[in-house]
Amino acid sequence: MAKKVIKLTENELREVVEKITIDTLNETGLFRDDELMEYARLRKSNTGLDVDVFVDDGGAYKRYGHPLWVYVRNGYSNDDPVFPIVVSKRPSKPRKKLNIRKIDLKAVLIFISQNASLLEMFANEEIEHEVFYNKCKPVIYSFNSSLDEIATLRPNVSGLPTVIWIDEGSHPKHGPRIKFQASKEQLQTMSFTSMTISQMPEIINPPKKIDLSNKDIERIVKFVQANEEILLLVGKGEMSYQEFLKVMVRT
Repeated sequence: MAKKVIKLTENELREVVEKITIDTLNETGLFRDDELMEYARLRKSNTGLDVDVFVDDGGAYKRYGHPLWVYVRNGYSNDDPVFPIVVSKRPSKPRKKLNIRKIDLKAVLIFISQNASLLEMFANEEIEHEVFYNKCKPVIYSFNSSLDEIATLRPNVSGLPTVIWIDEGSHPKHGPRIKFQASKEQLQTMSFTSMTISQMPEIINPPKKIDLSNKDIERIVKFVQANEEILLLVGKGEMSYQEFLKVMVRT
């Protein structure tokens, strides 16, 4: 008995592909990190991201016979491996455990979503590198609406002298904490100063030069102490940003 062949239109195929998880891609053998050398590496100045992203700039996805995707560094070292995320207006969140922070994964998904059309044109060689880099829309970490529950507290909201980020604690080396810019020399969120969330907050990685005064640091400490319980809930993903704002204590 002859097998029945089901033909899908290009749009139908795209819809199916977008639902494929990274686990499935690996199981089917479609994952090929050796093609990484054919991809363009995007820096933070292009993406706004704290993790490396590699994009197809010459039709590699056609040669290797897989959907158009970007490779994302699964960590913060150049030695860390990469994993693919299919390019789409609604990119799928990986189910497997990753070695990057939840906040960074959210930012990557947003970057892919808002640049999906541009990434597709770049891969199909319809635009030059210079055009791509000029039109590429980076993700701004300080935009609450963009990062959805990223828990970014601006001074006008918290009453503190600097912006506060509530780290979700997804990195294997540490638990929930807050991060703040203690020095103007700290240009990336990864280098920002960390403070533990407890009744006895500790500064983990103070810079050599701190631009904030002792009084400013004391205000941040008191803020953490006054909001310890709900800060931990936000860090664990058990309380939304909006709910946090309703019960937050300004110091």
